[in-house]
Amino acid sequence: MGFDGTRAGRYDVLRVYLINLLVLTALGWSLASRRKASIGLAGLILIPAIAAFGTAIWKMISGEPPEPLTLSVTAIIAMVINLVCAILLMNLRKADSALTRGVWLAARNDVLANLLILAAGVVTVFWFSAWPDIVVGLVIGAINLTAAKEVYEQARAEDPELEMDDDD
Repeated sequence: MGFDGTRAGRYDVLRVYLINLLVLTALGWSLASRRKASIGLAGLILIPAIAAFGTAIWKMISGEPPEPLTLSVTAIIAMVINLVCAILLMNLRKADSALTRGVWLAARNDVLANLLILAAGVVTVFWFSAWPDIVVGLVIGAINLTAAKEVYEQARAEDPELEMDDDD
C-alpha cells in the first residue's frame, strides 16, 4: 500500500525477522510446543492483513493517491528480495507442519503483495486515484487473512489440546 513506505518497510522487516526467529527457535522445541508456536506464527501472518485493511480504510477517508513511481520501484526491489526467499522456501509449501507451511505462506504472500503493489503503481500512472491502492490493499489483506486462518486451523488440527470448545 502507498503509505509511508520507509516505516512500512521497517515494520515488514521486523515481522519477517520475528517469523524467522520464531521458526528457528521452535525447531528445537517439542512437537507440542512447535504446534503452539504455529498459533503465534498465524498471528504474525495476520499483521499485514490488519495493516492492509487499516490503510485501505484510511485511503478511503483521505482519498490521497500514492506516488506511482516510488510505489512501483519499491515494489520491484522488494519483490526481487522476497522472490528469492520464496524460491528458497518452496519445498515447504506442502509441509505437514503448520509452522513450516506458515513460513512458506508468509514468503509467498510477500511476493504476491509486491506484484499487486506494482500493478497498483502502474495503474495509478494512468489513473491518478487512491482506488487502485485501496483495492490492492483489500486484496493483500484478504490473502494474508486467509493464510493466517489456514496456519491457525492446521495448528489446531495438529494438536487437539488447542481445539476450541464448540459448546460455548
